Amino acid sequence: TAVMNSKGVAVSTLGDTLVDVVVYEGEEDIQGTEYISGVITVGSKGLQVGNVIAASYSVFPWPAGLTKVRVFADTPNGNATRISFVLQPLYGL
Repeated sequence: TAVMNSKGVAVSTLGDTLVDVVVYEGEEDIQGTEYISGVITVGSKGLQVGNVIAASYSVFPWPAGLTKVRVFADTPNGNATRISFVLQPLYGL
């Protein structure tokens, strides 16, 4: 499952297993199940990607403002071992 609001996205994955997280920019078509899509607002510090429960994450630069997000997973049942985020900045909106 996945949840999204204006500040971010959370995706459930298989517990105690390494999960591949991939971030794409643009309109990529990704294999897998599209979990959720929408628009988030990115702050001036960029994006955080990681594991909330383990408090382990990475920050990478991304333009502040609105960003379209599509989230894909390799399985449709919440036991994903690969999550793909497709991001597209929405300049001027």
